[in-house]
Amino acid sequence: MKKNNTTIFLLCLLTLLTFLVIFCACDKKEETTIIDDIICEEYLDIDNIGVDLTTYTFPENIQVLKFEDFVNSTGAVDLVIPESVVDIEMRAFYNSEIVSLTFNSNPRLMDNLKDCLEAFKKCENLKKVVFPAMANVASGMFGGCKNLEEVDFVFFGSVGAGAFRDCEKLQNFDFAKCYTVGDGAFNKIAEVYLPSAQEILANSKSSGYNPFSMSEEEYADRSDQQKFMDIMYSRRNSRPFRENAVLEKITFAEDYTEIEPFMFYKCSSLETVVFEGNKIYRIRNNAFLLCENLKNISFGSYMRIIEEGAFGLCKSLTEIILPEGLTEIQLYAFSGCEKLKELHLPSTASKFGNCGSSEEIGVIASDYTKIIVGENTYWSSYEKRDEHDYI
Repeated sequence: MKKNNTTIFLLCLLTLLTFLVIFCACDKKEETTIIDDIICEEYLDIDNIGVDLTTYTFPENIQVLKFEDFVNSTGAVDLVIPESVVDIEMRAFYNSEIVSLTFNSNPRLMDNLKDCLEAFKKCENLKKVVFPAMANVASGMFGGCKNLEEVDFVFFGSVGAGAFRDCEKLQNFDFAKCYTVGDGAFNKIAEVYLPSAQEILANSKSSGYNPFSMSEEEYADRSDQQKFMDIMYSRRNSRPFRENAVLEKITFAEDYTEIEPFMFYKCSSLETVVFEGNKIYRIRNNAFLLCENLKNISFGSYMRIIEEGAFGLCKSLTEIILPEGLTEIQLYAFSGCEKLKELHLPSTASKFGNCGSSEEIGVIASDYTKIIVGENTYWSSYEKRDEHDYI
Protein backbone atom coordinates (compact mmCIF):
# COMPACT_ATOMS: atom_id res chain seq x y z
CA MET A 1 0.00 0.00 0.00
CA LYS A 2 2.87 2.31 0.93
CA LYS A 3 4.62 1.46 -2.35
CA ASN A 4 1.47 2.34 -4.33
CA ASN A 5 1.21 5.71 -2.58
CA THR A 6 4.84 6.46 -3.45
CA THR A 7 4.23 5.58 -7.10
CA ILE A 8 1.15 7.83 -7.26
CA PHE A 9 3.09 10.68 -5.65
CA LEU A 10 5.92 10.35 -8.16
CA LEU A 11 3.48 10.31 -11.09
CA CYS A 12 1.77 13.45 -9.80
CA LEU A 13 5.14 15.17 -9.34
CA LEU A 14 6.20 14.22 -12.87
CA THR A 15 2.91 15.55 -14.28
CA LEU A 16 3.37 18.82 -12.38
CA LEU A 17 6.95 19.26 -13.65
CA THR A 18 5.84 18.57 -17.24
CA PHE A 19 3.11 21.21 -16.93
CA LEU A 20 5.61 23.76 -15.55
CA VAL A 21 8.04 23.14 -18.43
CA ILE A 22 5.28 23.62 -21.03
CA PHE A 23 3.97 26.74 -19.29
CA CYS A 24 7.43 28.36 -19.12
CA ALA A 25 8.11 27.58 -22.77
CA CYS A 26 4.82 29.12 -23.86
CA ASP A 27 5.37 32.16 -21.65
CA LYS A 28 8.86 32.71 -23.08
CA LYS A 29 7.58 32.39 -26.63
CA GLU A 30 4.85 34.95 -25.94
CA GLU A 31 7.42 37.46 -24.66
CA THR A 32 9.67 37.26 -27.73
CA THR A 33 7.25 36.72 -30.57
CA ILE A 34 6.61 40.24 -31.86
CA ILE A 35 8.89 43.17 -32.63
CA ASP A 36 7.08 46.26 -33.91
CA ASP A 37 4.10 44.05 -34.79
CA ILE A 38 5.91 42.73 -37.86
CA ILE A 39 8.81 40.36 -37.20
CA CYS A 40 9.32 37.38 -34.88
CA GLU A 41 12.39 37.91 -32.72
CA GLU A 42 12.75 34.24 -31.93
CA TYR A 43 13.92 33.67 -35.50
CA LEU A 44 16.20 36.73 -35.75
CA ASP A 45 19.32 37.57 -33.79
CA ILE A 46 19.38 41.35 -34.17
CA ASP A 47 22.65 41.48 -32.20
CA ASN A 48 24.43 39.60 -34.96
CA ILE A 49 27.26 41.56 -36.63
CA GLY A 50 27.29 41.53 -40.43
CA VAL A 51 30.13 42.39 -42.78
CA ASP A 52 32.32 45.41 -43.49
CA LEU A 53 30.70 46.58 -46.72
CA THR A 54 33.72 48.68 -47.69
CA THR A 55 35.76 45.52 -48.28
CA TYR A 56 33.04 42.94 -48.91
CA THR A 57 32.61 41.31 -52.33
CA PHE A 58 29.35 39.54 -53.15
CA PRO A 59 29.79 35.91 -54.26
CA GLU A 60 29.33 35.34 -57.97
CA ASN A 61 25.73 34.52 -58.94
CA ILE A 62 24.44 35.12 -55.41
CA GLN A 63 20.62 34.95 -55.43
CA VAL A 64 19.52 35.62 -51.87
CA LEU A 65 20.85 38.24 -49.46
CA LYS A 66 20.39 36.67 -46.05
CA PHE A 67 19.66 38.24 -42.71
CA GLU A 68 22.42 36.47 -40.82
CA ASP A 69 25.06 37.72 -43.27
CA PHE A 70 24.30 41.45 -43.44
CA VAL A 71 22.36 42.66 -40.40
CA ASN A 72 24.25 45.48 -38.60
CA SER A 73 26.81 45.67 -41.43
CA THR A 74 29.37 48.45 -41.21
CA GLY A 75 30.82 50.72 -43.87
CA ALA A 76 29.32 53.91 -45.30
CA VAL A 77 29.01 52.72 -48.90
CA ASP A 78 26.85 53.17 -51.99
CA LEU A 79 25.35 49.71 -52.14
CA VAL A 80 24.39 48.26 -55.53
CA ILE A 81 22.40 45.02 -55.42
CA PRO A 82 24.02 42.48 -57.83
CA GLU A 83 22.10 41.54 -60.97
CA SER A 84 21.88 37.90 -59.87
CA VAL A 85 19.96 38.68 -56.66
CA VAL A 86 16.27 37.73 -56.78
CA ASP A 87 15.37 37.96 -53.07
CA ILE A 88 16.33 39.83 -49.91
CA GLU A 89 15.39 38.35 -46.55
CA MET A 90 13.47 40.24 -43.88
CA ARG A 91 15.64 42.66 -41.92
CA ALA A 92 18.60 41.67 -44.13
CA PHE A 93 20.39 45.03 -43.77
CA TYR A 94 18.74 46.14 -40.54
CA ASN A 95 20.74 48.92 -38.84
CA SER A 96 23.47 48.91 -41.50
CA GLU A 97 25.59 51.92 -42.43
CA ILE A 98 24.87 52.16 -46.17
CA VAL A 99 24.59 55.69 -47.61
CA SER A 100 22.76 54.98 -50.87
CA LEU A 101 21.02 51.94 -52.29
CA THR A 102 20.41 50.89 -55.90
CA PHE A 103 18.41 47.78 -56.70
CA ASN A 104 18.86 45.72 -59.84
CA SER A 105 16.00 45.63 -62.36
CA ASN A 106 15.37 41.88 -62.16
CA PRO A 107 11.54 41.47 -62.29
CA ARG A 108 11.68 38.66 -59.73
CA LEU A 109 13.44 40.88 -57.21
CA MET A 110 11.14 43.82 -57.90
CA ASP A 111 8.14 41.60 -57.14
CA ASN A 112 9.72 39.83 -54.16
CA LEU A 113 10.46 43.14 -52.45
CA LYS A 114 6.87 43.12 -51.20
CA ASP A 115 7.93 40.41 -48.73
CA CYS A 116 11.23 41.95 -47.58
CA LEU A 117 9.84 43.14 -44.26
CA GLU A 118 11.98 45.81 -42.61
CA ALA A 119 14.89 44.85 -44.88
CA PHE A 120 16.59 48.26 -44.50
CA LYS A 121 14.97 49.43 -41.29
CA LYS A 122 17.02 51.83 -39.13
CA CYS A 123 19.69 52.39 -41.79
CA GLU A 124 20.14 55.87 -40.39
CA ASN A 125 22.88 56.92 -42.85
CA LEU A 126 20.77 56.04 -45.89
CA LYS A 127 20.00 59.14 -48.00
CA LYS A 128 18.92 57.86 -51.42
CA VAL A 129 17.22 54.76 -52.83
CA VAL A 130 16.90 53.93 -56.54
CA PHE A 131 14.38 51.48 -58.00
CA PRO A 132 15.18 51.12 -61.75
CA ALA A 133 11.93 49.32 -62.57
CA MET A 134 8.35 48.93 -61.34
CA ALA A 135 8.52 47.49 -57.82
CA ASN A 136 6.76 46.85 -54.52
CA VAL A 137 7.83 48.09 -51.10
CA ALA A 138 7.38 45.81 -48.09
CA SER A 139 5.92 46.84 -44.74
CA GLY A 140 8.46 48.69 -42.62
CA MET A 141 11.09 48.35 -45.36
CA PHE A 142 12.69 51.75 -44.73
CA GLY A 143 11.18 52.52 -41.34
CA GLY A 144 13.44 54.63 -39.16
CA CYS A 145 15.72 55.75 -42.03
CA LYS A 146 15.62 59.24 -40.62
CA ASN A 147 18.08 60.75 -43.13
CA LEU A 148 16.42 59.33 -46.25
CA GLU A 149 15.81 62.30 -48.56
CA GLU A 150 15.17 60.85 -52.02
CA VAL A 151 13.40 57.84 -53.48
CA ASP A 152 13.87 57.51 -57.23
CA PHE A 153 11.33 55.08 -58.66
CA VAL A 154 9.35 54.24 -61.80
CA PHE A 155 6.12 53.01 -60.19
CA PHE A 156 5.16 51.26 -56.95
CA GLY A 157 2.44 48.64 -57.17
CA SER A 158 2.16 48.61 -53.40
CA VAL A 159 3.75 50.48 -50.52
CA GLY A 160 3.34 48.47 -47.33
CA ALA A 161 2.25 49.66 -43.90
CA GLY A 162 4.91 51.77 -42.23
CA ALA A 163 7.19 51.45 -45.27
CA PHE A 164 8.65 54.94 -44.81
CA ARG A 165 7.68 55.47 -41.20
CA ASP A 166 9.80 58.04 -39.34
CA CYS A 167 11.63 59.08 -42.53
CA GLU A 168 11.51 62.70 -41.42
CA LYS A 169 13.64 64.13 -44.27
CA LEU A 170 11.58 62.48 -47.03
CA GLN A 171 9.39 65.45 -47.94
CA ASN A 172 9.01 65.04 -51.71
CA PHE A 173 7.17 61.95 -52.86
CA ASP A 174 5.13 61.42 -56.03
CA PHE A 175 1.95 59.62 -54.96
CA ALA A 176 0.78 59.64 -58.60
CA LYS A 177 3.23 56.78 -59.13
CA CYS A 178 1.75 54.55 -56.40
CA TYR A 179 -1.16 52.15 -56.83
CA THR A 180 -1.80 51.38 -53.15
CA VAL A 181 -0.27 52.81 -49.97
CA GLY A 182 -0.59 51.08 -46.59
CA ASP A 183 -1.44 52.40 -43.13
CA GLY A 184 1.01 54.80 -41.56
CA ALA A 185 3.44 54.52 -44.47
CA PHE A 186 4.23 58.25 -44.30
CA ASN A 187 4.01 59.64 -40.79
CA LYS A 188 6.61 62.41 -41.15
CA ILE A 189 5.69 64.14 -44.40
CA ALA A 190 4.48 67.73 -43.98
CA GLU A 191 2.61 68.47 -47.21
CA VAL A 192 0.86 66.06 -49.56
CA TYR A 193 -0.94 66.17 -52.90
CA LEU A 194 -3.22 63.18 -53.45
CA PRO A 195 -3.48 62.65 -57.23
CA SER A 196 -6.47 61.76 -59.34
CA ALA A 197 -7.16 58.21 -60.45
CA GLN A 198 -6.47 59.33 -64.02
CA GLU A 199 -2.94 60.41 -63.07
CA ILE A 200 -2.28 57.07 -61.36
CA LEU A 201 -3.76 55.16 -64.30
CA ALA A 202 -1.50 56.96 -66.79
CA ASN A 203 1.62 56.11 -64.77
CA SER A 204 0.40 52.57 -64.17
CA LYS A 205 -0.01 51.96 -67.89
CA SER A 206 3.38 53.44 -68.80
CA SER A 207 5.11 51.21 -66.24
CA GLY A 208 3.26 48.07 -67.35
CA TYR A 209 1.84 47.43 -63.89
CA ASN A 210 -0.74 44.66 -63.64
CA PRO A 211 -2.45 44.68 -60.21
CA PHE A 212 -4.35 41.43 -60.74
CA SER A 213 -3.33 37.82 -61.21
CA MET A 214 -4.35 37.74 -64.83
CA SER A 215 -2.37 37.35 -68.01
CA GLU A 216 -0.93 40.41 -69.73
CA GLU A 217 -3.41 39.87 -72.56
CA GLU A 218 -6.38 39.74 -70.18
CA TYR A 219 -5.31 42.87 -68.36
CA ALA A 220 -4.66 44.67 -71.65
CA ASP A 221 -8.26 43.89 -72.66
CA ARG A 222 -9.58 45.50 -69.48
CA SER A 223 -11.06 48.88 -70.41
CA ASP A 224 -9.64 52.15 -69.09
CA GLN A 225 -12.92 52.73 -67.28
CA GLN A 226 -12.55 49.40 -65.47
CA LYS A 227 -8.95 50.23 -64.56
CA PHE A 228 -10.06 53.66 -63.39
CA MET A 229 -12.65 52.10 -61.08
CA ASP A 230 -10.03 49.64 -59.81
CA ILE A 231 -7.90 52.57 -58.67
CA MET A 232 -10.86 54.32 -57.08
CA TYR A 233 -11.64 51.10 -55.18
CA SER A 234 -7.99 50.72 -54.09
CA ARG A 235 -8.36 53.96 -52.12
CA ARG A 236 -10.90 52.38 -49.81
CA ASN A 237 -9.72 52.18 -46.20
CA SER A 238 -6.34 53.68 -47.10
CA ARG A 239 -4.79 55.56 -44.15
CA PRO A 240 -1.16 56.29 -45.10
CA PHE A 241 -0.99 59.48 -43.01
CA ARG A 242 -2.73 58.47 -39.80
CA GLU A 243 -0.93 59.67 -36.65
CA ASN A 244 1.28 61.97 -38.74
CA ALA A 245 2.11 64.70 -36.23
CA VAL A 246 3.88 66.96 -38.78
CA LEU A 247 1.39 66.95 -41.68
CA GLU A 248 0.23 70.55 -42.20
CA LYS A 249 -1.47 70.58 -45.58
CA ILE A 250 -3.30 68.02 -47.70
CA THR A 251 -4.66 68.65 -51.20
CA PHE A 252 -7.14 66.27 -52.83
CA ALA A 253 -7.39 65.96 -56.61
CA GLU A 254 -10.73 66.78 -58.20
CA ASP A 255 -12.05 63.22 -58.44
CA TYR A 256 -12.02 62.49 -54.68
CA THR A 257 -15.56 61.92 -53.40
CA GLU A 258 -15.02 60.43 -49.92
CA ILE A 259 -12.67 60.83 -46.97
CA GLU A 260 -12.01 57.36 -45.56
CA PRO A 261 -12.46 56.35 -41.88
CA PHE A 262 -9.59 57.45 -39.61
CA MET A 263 -7.74 58.77 -42.68
CA PHE A 264 -6.22 61.70 -40.76
CA TYR A 265 -6.58 60.34 -37.26
CA LYS A 266 -4.30 62.20 -34.84
CA CYS A 267 -2.75 64.45 -37.51
CA SER A 268 -2.26 67.02 -34.80
CA SER A 269 -0.51 69.66 -36.98
CA LEU A 270 -2.97 69.57 -39.89
CA GLU A 271 -4.16 73.10 -40.66
CA THR A 272 -5.18 73.17 -44.32
CA VAL A 273 -7.35 70.79 -46.32
CA VAL A 274 -7.96 71.62 -50.00
CA PHE A 275 -10.50 69.89 -52.27
CA GLU A 276 -9.65 70.87 -55.84
CA GLY A 277 -12.90 69.63 -57.34
CA ASN A 278 -15.17 70.18 -54.31
CA LYS A 279 -16.85 66.86 -55.10
CA ILE A 280 -16.62 65.35 -51.61
CA TYR A 281 -20.02 63.94 -50.68
CA ARG A 282 -19.18 61.88 -47.58
CA ILE A 283 -16.84 62.28 -44.61
CA ARG A 284 -16.50 58.82 -43.09
CA ASN A 285 -16.37 58.05 -39.37
CA ASN A 286 -13.52 59.59 -37.35
CA ALA A 287 -11.82 60.87 -40.51
CA PHE A 288 -10.38 63.94 -38.77
CA LEU A 289 -10.52 62.70 -35.19
CA LEU A 290 -8.00 64.50 -32.96
CA CYS A 291 -6.79 66.90 -35.67
CA GLU A 292 -6.22 69.42 -32.92
CA ASN A 293 -4.81 72.21 -35.13
CA LEU A 294 -7.48 72.16 -37.84
CA LYS A 295 -9.14 75.58 -37.76
CA ASN A 296 -11.58 75.63 -40.67
CA ILE A 297 -12.76 73.52 -43.56
CA SER A 298 -15.38 73.98 -46.27
CA PHE A 299 -17.10 71.73 -48.77
CA GLY A 300 -18.84 72.12 -52.09
CA SER A 301 -22.43 71.47 -53.03
CA TYR A 302 -21.85 67.70 -53.40
CA MET A 303 -21.61 67.16 -49.63
CA ARG A 304 -24.34 64.86 -48.29
CA ILE A 305 -23.20 62.91 -45.20
CA ILE A 306 -20.91 63.59 -42.24
CA GLU A 307 -20.46 60.38 -40.27
CA GLU A 308 -19.95 59.64 -36.59
CA GLY A 309 -17.04 61.43 -34.91
CA ALA A 310 -15.79 62.85 -38.23
CA PHE A 311 -14.41 66.00 -36.57
CA GLY A 312 -14.32 64.79 -33.00
CA LEU A 313 -11.92 66.63 -30.68
CA CYS A 314 -10.80 69.10 -33.36
CA LYS A 315 -10.14 71.58 -30.58
CA SER A 316 -9.04 74.49 -32.82
CA LEU A 317 -11.94 74.27 -35.27
CA THR A 318 -13.65 77.66 -35.34
CA GLU A 319 -15.63 77.50 -38.55
CA ILE A 320 -17.09 74.88 -40.84
CA ILE A 321 -19.34 75.64 -43.79
CA LEU A 322 -22.06 73.07 -44.35
CA PRO A 323 -23.54 73.56 -47.81
CA GLU A 324 -27.13 73.26 -48.94
CA GLY A 325 -27.68 69.68 -50.04
CA LEU A 326 -26.22 68.14 -46.88
CA THR A 327 -28.81 65.70 -45.54
CA GLU A 328 -27.25 63.78 -42.64
CA ILE A 329 -24.99 64.49 -39.64
CA GLN A 330 -24.28 61.50 -37.43
CA LEU A 331 -23.55 61.12 -33.72
CA TYR A 332 -20.77 63.23 -32.21
CA ALA A 333 -19.67 64.54 -35.62
CA PHE A 334 -18.40 67.75 -33.96
CA SER A 335 -18.08 66.58 -30.37
CA GLY A 336 -15.26 68.17 -28.39
CA CYS A 337 -14.74 71.07 -30.82
CA GLU A 338 -14.18 73.58 -28.03
CA LYS A 339 -13.76 76.68 -30.23
CA LEU A 340 -16.65 75.93 -32.59
CA LYS A 341 -19.13 78.41 -31.15
CA GLU A 342 -21.70 78.19 -33.94
CA LEU A 343 -22.78 75.47 -36.32
CA HIS A 344 -25.02 76.61 -39.17
CA LEU A 345 -27.23 73.82 -40.45
CA PRO A 346 -28.46 73.94 -44.06
CA SER A 347 -32.17 73.68 -44.71
CA THR A 348 -31.67 70.28 -46.39
CA ALA A 349 -30.28 68.63 -43.23
CA SER A 350 -33.00 66.35 -41.90
CA LYS A 351 -31.27 63.41 -40.21
CA PHE A 352 -29.22 63.73 -37.02
CA GLY A 353 -27.64 61.18 -34.72
CA ASN A 354 -28.93 57.67 -35.37
CA CYS A 355 -32.65 57.96 -35.94
CA GLY A 356 -33.03 61.51 -37.20
CA SER A 357 -35.43 62.73 -34.55
CA SER A 358 -35.35 66.33 -33.33
CA GLU A 359 -34.25 65.07 -29.91
CA GLU A 360 -30.93 64.00 -31.43
CA ILE A 361 -29.81 67.30 -32.93
CA GLY A 362 -27.88 67.93 -29.73
CA VAL A 363 -25.70 64.83 -30.00
CA ILE A 364 -23.87 66.02 -33.12
CA ALA A 365 -21.83 68.61 -31.14
CA SER A 366 -20.83 69.55 -27.61
CA ASP A 367 -22.71 71.82 -25.22
CA TYR A 368 -20.64 74.91 -26.03
CA THR A 369 -21.62 74.88 -29.72
CA LYS A 370 -24.68 76.89 -30.70
CA ILE A 371 -26.57 75.14 -33.48
CA ILE A 372 -28.20 77.59 -35.87
CA VAL A 373 -30.91 76.74 -38.36
CA GLY A 374 -32.36 79.05 -40.98
CA GLU A 375 -35.84 80.48 -40.97
CA ASN A 376 -38.75 78.46 -42.31
CA THR A 377 -36.77 75.23 -42.29
CA TYR A 378 -37.73 71.82 -40.97
CA TRP A 379 -35.92 72.43 -37.66
CA SER A 380 -36.61 76.15 -37.17
CA SER A 381 -39.35 75.59 -34.57
CA TYR A 382 -36.96 73.95 -32.07
CA GLU A 383 -35.55 76.55 -29.69
CA LYS A 384 -33.74 74.64 -26.97
CA ARG A 385 -33.27 70.92 -26.34
CA ASP A 386 -30.68 68.83 -24.57
CA GLU A 387 -28.88 71.94 -23.26
CA HIS A 388 -28.18 73.18 -26.78
CA ASP A 389 -29.26 76.51 -28.22
CA TYR A 390 -31.15 76.65 -31.49
CA ILE A 391 -31.87 79.85 -33.33
